[in-house]
Amino acid sequence: MESCRERIGILRYRWLSSFVALTIGLPIPAVSKNSQGSWSGQVQCQLAVQAQGYSLQETQTWTVTGASPYQDNGMLVYPAKWTSQSQGATQRMLGPNMLAGQWTGNVQPMDDVLIIAVRPSDNRLVIRRWHLPLQAPGAISGAKQTTAAGGTPNQSALSLVAYQWPLPTIEDSPTNTSVAGTGTISIPGNLMPLHTPDSVTANCKWQFSKGGNPQATRVPARLQGQVTGNQTDRTISGVQGGTSSTSALPGPHVEVGQVTPVSAVTTTSPSTGIETPTSRSSSATLVLSPVDAKCNQVFSIPITGSGTHFAPGTTVDLGAGVQVLGVSVRNAELLTTQLFVTEKAMPGAHTLTVTTGDEVASLSKNFNVIQPCQPTETIGIRGGLTPASGVQGLQNMTVNIGSPGGNVGVDRFITNFVSGVSKADFGPGVTVTSLTITSPTSATAVINIAADASPGTRTITMNTANQSATASFAVIQGK
Repeated sequence: MESCRERIGILRYRWLSSFVALTIGLPIPAVSKNSQGSWSGQVQCQLAVQAQGYSLQETQTWTVTGASPYQDNGMLVYPAKWTSQSQGATQRMLGPNMLAGQWTGNVQPMDDVLIIAVRPSDNRLVIRRWHLPLQAPGAISGAKQTTAAGGTPNQSALSLVAYQWPLPTIEDSPTNTSVAGTGTISIPGNLMPLHTPDSVTANCKWQFSKGGNPQATRVPARLQGQVTGNQTDRTISGVQGGTSSTSALPGPHVEVGQVTPVSAVTTTSPSTGIETPTSRSSSATLVLSPVDAKCNQVFSIPITGSGTHFAPGTTVDLGAGVQVLGVSVRNAELLTTQLFVTEKAMPGAHTLTVTTGDEVASLSKNFNVIQPCQPTETIGIRGGLTPASGVQGLQNMTVNIGSPGGNVGVDRFITNFVSGVSKADFGPGVTVTSLTITSPTSATAVINIAADASPGTRTITMNTANQSATASFAVIQGK
């Protein structure tokens, strides 16, 4: 007969997994004591484009490592690695300008996680991604040249983000321990270097199997950003799911920080059976793969703990000049934070501090601000402004900027409006009294147009770190 503690644990797992799964539409894993063996395998998708002065060959691979799964917000997730290799070139007219460029891409193995679970609604085994797509800043490099009609060629270096593609739909019988197949995925044009918004199709194949002794669980130390250098394994003591375990972590490129020790006490909610720490563990650490952050840049990084108690209200600090825009706690040992590295951030190492109540964990290495700052790129705002004009003297006018899901730009750039960072500038004589960011590609501004504002069409800008997005607005002369 199961003990009371075991029953509470099962109820806790079912409640958490059901809540998270229903919230984001993922399968709810059944609770089972029979979990012999672990899944391993690979998904590989290949793209070959050759049309209209544009060519690209790219291969993206997801590899499930064979490590034991671990719980993340109530779901059992399997550690994986994502890689990408690509090469491409283009030479085509863009309006009156000629664009030429060539590039190569190389994403070194990045930590990822996949869900492999049975979906209760139709009793199908599904393999899916667990989080938002990864990004590898600077993984694509090359050169481009833009030539205006009758003008001098303008050459510049390329340093672009490599974007993770969606996974194909993978389903099978719930009893199968070997899953293989082929399929296709649609790749939006804005995920490809120097491309147009047209979508193309990539061909995928996959092979997974379950069985054998699972490897030591590798808790992802970094779910976004490029991990560089050779990786070797070492182990540290950790705590997962309330039982002692050993976690294999990347070797010389990972720094482990310490936490201020205090005693550990928990309270249990009578309604959910979920334990909440009121004091903290005496043996907690932080782990972070190296981050080289250029100033004038917005991006997100995950932070992994061992023996930590991350919870709603946990705060992150990286020192002067690094603005923390938000913290999303995934579980007690994993969170993601969005950062804005301002131009005032001092170059060099910054100390990472994560505070949860009386638990203060710090890491003095592996987050470095580098110069020069990320160069500013200018793009257009798809959808423009609505309305796109206003009369002199008009007050409290609401203007919609862009549109949800809109993206433009020869260089595959997508507008990235960020609350607390983006600033709207309508030019002299027009005051922005409020700005509300509704999505990365849309915002709402309230403006006052002075009675003596210069009439005519002007360019407005939405400045977000290293991105300057523009659209047209006309001031109409009053009667």
